[in-house]
Amino acid sequence: MWVTRPEHILTDDEVDIFWASQAAEAGLLDCDSILLIANWSDGELALQGWTVLDGDLAGLPVRCPETDEILNH
Repeated sequence: MWVTRPEHILTDDEVDIFWASQAAEAGLLDCDSILLIANWSDGELALQGWTVLDGDLAGLPVRCPETDEILNH
């Protein structure tokens, strides 16, 4: 599952946590699924992953398989 943010909201963890919390409360996000939040940052794609671990929201690093570089903060 994924959500996109407008470009003017570059890295707002509160917005990400809001969407991840909503997904978890709706039963769409759990330890077997992820939420991917995408947006543009200075003309480049920025991604943040979220899941639920031990009942708590957890941010996940997003990697590009070709370069193995972390694409987000």
